[in-house]
Amino acid sequence: MVVSDQSNKNNSNNDNKTSKIKINEEYAKLVSEISQSDYESLKTSIKEDGLFVPIILNQHGTILDGHHRYRACHELGIEPRTMERQFEDPLLEKQFIIEVNLKRRQLNEFQIAELGYKLEEVEGEKARKRQVDLAGTRRNNKDNDYGDNTNTLYSFEYKVAKEDRTGRVQKIISDKIGLSPTTYYRAKKIIEESPESVKDKVRSGSVTINKAYKHLQKEQKRKQFLLQNSESKISFPEGVKLIQGDFVEFSKDLPSNSIDLIFTDPPYGEEYLHLYKSLFEVAHKVLKDDGGSLLTYCGHIALPRILRYAEEAGLGYWWTLCLKHSGASARVFGRYMIADWKPILFLVKGSKPNLVGDLIHDVIESKPPGKTLNDWVQTTVEAEYLISKLTVENQIVFDPMMGTGTTGIAALKLKRQFLGMEKDAETFGDAKRNISKKIIATTE
Repeated sequence: MVVSDQSNKNNSNNDNKTSKIKINEEYAKLVSEISQSDYESLKTSIKEDGLFVPIILNQHGTILDGHHRYRACHELGIEPRTMERQFEDPLLEKQFIIEVNLKRRQLNEFQIAELGYKLEEVEGEKARKRQVDLAGTRRNNKDNDYGDNTNTLYSFEYKVAKEDRTGRVQKIISDKIGLSPTTYYRAKKIIEESPESVKDKVRSGSVTINKAYKHLQKEQKRKQFLLQNSESKISFPEGVKLIQGDFVEFSKDLPSNSIDLIFTDPPYGEEYLHLYKSLFEVAHKVLKDDGGSLLTYCGHIALPRILRYAEEAGLGYWWTLCLKHSGASARVFGRYMIADWKPILFLVKGSKPNLVGDLIHDVIESKPPGKTLNDWVQTTVEAEYLISKLTVENQIVFDPMMGTGTTGIAALKLKRQFLGMEKDAETFGDAKRNISKKIIATTE
């Protein structure tokens, strides 16, 4: 390797030198972006004090280090100082660039891991080259009748290279870049298997490596679940009907006075409050006159408006049940509250609900659900409890916004008929597979 200072001292030579500086896009991508404010500070410093740290070029005039400094000099019309480094092996040149960039102070853990990943690629390529060289030496020795003394050495190198591929290099790289093996492993999985949109979030620091890795694991479990429960396995017995579409539209075909219980969980938020109005209008039509009941989750803040919608639709208020959270509480910043429970609104068509069991406790303690398929899926605990209190076997339970099918699973477990509707096509597919899996498990 040859190192020489190529600082230029006259304008005529400067113009000639500038035209010869080249940018290799692959090398440029190894350089982490800096913030606009940091770039402006760098530019101001160069303008006022000149460029102290030279830009490093290879023997062909390609930038190895100093892309941001070169850009600032180019925009300012200042000829940069340069220094040349020569590498006989392009892999060593690439390794030099990576190791220089690893020293940047502004890098977060994921950006460091990305450079480590590139460094691992270089090390892997170097190992493959060593194998090829050793194999060539082995053949030459055989051809020259020197015996096969290199066989043991070749086998050892191959074994080491194989071990490298299965984790040894990974440990070496994590030590070299200053990350724990676990952090580097998780970042590596994100690099290899997550979409670019996720990587951008981790790269910017808006999402942590651990959070992105957990999301990736959940998505992989989801894909595995979907693969194991393909559409070809899905069939439903009499008494189970699932419809993909808008419940307002499809409920028009439902007979009046035909449903024993509606149990549903609409999406929350101001933009979804109109769904409650539509839900109550549908419920007033399809619920049985003699005590058909509607149970719906809702948000605390929206309760007054939701109750007004219920009254306008002709449904009677019966009670507000408390679903006690078993996991983390939710902060309601606008109201300075921490929500430790969730309301389940109990409405009735007629003078009173048709109770078929003992008295109903108004506090139900939930448990964390499995969320392989959906972040907002509910556990079946409360659905099973309330369905058992308000219906008997073979009566009809209707969920017009069934999500991934929690209400349907609870209804089938209790031997009720079930009608479910879901507007989102992908979520509907999840519900079909979940409910089908429950049916298969019940019949086996």
